Amino acid sequence: MSTSATQREELLSELENIVRAERQLAARRMDVIARALQAATHTNADAKVKTLSGPKTNAEISYRSLRAEVAAILRVTEFRADTELGLASSLTADYPDTLTALRDGEIDLQHAKVISKSGSVIHAAETMVPPVGADGITSPADALAAAVESARASEDLATEHRAIYERAVLEFAREETPNRLTPIAERIAEQWSVESIDERHHRERQHRRVIVNDREDGMADLVAYLPALEAHAIKHRLTDLAKSGQRQAKKAARARAAAGETALDTPQADTRTLDERRADALATLILRDAAGTPDTDEALLRNAGPVKTRVQITVRAEAIDAILAGTATGGSTTLGTRTVTELVGYGPISLTESLASIGEAKHWNVAVVRTCDGQVLGVDSYRVPAVMHRELATRDLHCRFPGCRAPVYYCDLDHTIPASEGGPTATNNLAFLCCGHHTMKHHGGWRVKQVEGGVLQWTTPSGRSLTDRPPNQLPELRATTTQSCTPKPKGRGQPRRQVRFESPAEEPF
Repeated sequence: MSTSATQREELLSELENIVRAERQLAARRMDVIARALQAATHTNADAKVKTLSGPKTNAEISYRSLRAEVAAILRVTEFRADTELGLASSLTADYPDTLTALRDGEIDLQHAKVISKSGSVIHAAETMVPPVGADGITSPADALAAAVESARASEDLATEHRAIYERAVLEFAREETPNRLTPIAERIAEQWSVESIDERHHRERQHRRVIVNDREDGMADLVAYLPALEAHAIKHRLTDLAKSGQRQAKKAARARAAAGETALDTPQADTRTLDERRADALATLILRDAAGTPDTDEALLRNAGPVKTRVQITVRAEAIDAILAGTATGGSTTLGTRTVTELVGYGPISLTESLASIGEAKHWNVAVVRTCDGQVLGVDSYRVPAVMHRELATRDLHCRFPGCRAPVYYCDLDHTIPASEGGPTATNNLAFLCCGHHTMKHHGGWRVKQVEGGVLQWTTPSGRSLTDRPPNQLPELRATTTQSCTPKPKGRGQPRRQVRFESPAEEPF
């Protein structure tokens, strides 16, 4: 091993030791903050204190004082200190196994934040005081006692559900980056949430809005708070328009060059980036009736035709049965068996909205997925121009470089063993890589081997091994299913398996 390689290995090993130590310190920090919070709010918690803004409980005053002191020690805002206190309390009280995994160096603090935040939908249901005269309620004292008992039972149930969620999500947290863990944790948490995502989405839709944040140098941010399905579709639409503009600009440049035009009689080249083109397309789409500017693409927009976007949605077969039967409501179902619908690249979305999108799509894929581990078994489709491409897109969902979540429609289909070296064009030698990581594989010193089930075994330039598995398309079932993955003979009476619908552009992917 060369001197530089030896030095690199020593430095990376030292980095690993630093990461482990940081994780242990992060766990200790959470534990200390939680204990300080408990000590500050425990004594005389219900005692009242007179303040200028009215009476406050002693616990509230103590909390505010602690928050201010923590902020001073950490040299952060009180808002940030409040977040730290909340996370520490959540990990110690609700997710102790997550704190232990952090202390053991198995996960990072960012993993713990994802687990705590995604699990916030799992809490005790609101308890109402029953009226006098209800079953067994003969006095106000009985009503209060019944409410207290109901609240205690609800909290016990929430604790049980959080434990199930934590066990399931930690299995993924030990293997995935926080970025990839987020949609997985959200899907699992949805199984045990008090309100379904449809109920929360219906309420949150009422807050959709468009705002402008003024910036420096004559610029401003135009921010739209929209349903995720619409927001992602808009971005894909703008990206398609921007790429079409780039292709037309290159075609025009080649035509001028072929005609022998010189720099003197050739218009200035269009050097806008993809981001600039997206921004210009958005402005032109909205302001197309106003006076145009030199940067708009009116001709392109006039010829663009109807909106064509590519949206990947993962939904279980029960939801499809419901839409076919006309009974899809998107409401709450039994906890632990709730149908979770995911917008790939974002996370769980409203079932009602996703089913409507599927119903309007002209083309789709149906993927057969093994329930016990979420592995794709096969793909059928309404129209099949490229079966292999569809099957791999359904299997991978995103770039297969460790930690990357770039959706497959932004990726290249790469031969694991290059075709120039005899690698076959087969599903067991192909995987999706985004442009940057495709380049990394070929020129950055990384090596990869594909084994059974589409698992990629990566080797870093320093010789470390990393395993990237195809995404489990049904992670929420890991905590609840007892089904074996042993293949069963085909025949009538088998349970309906799971499907994934995709609405591509004119040609899939």
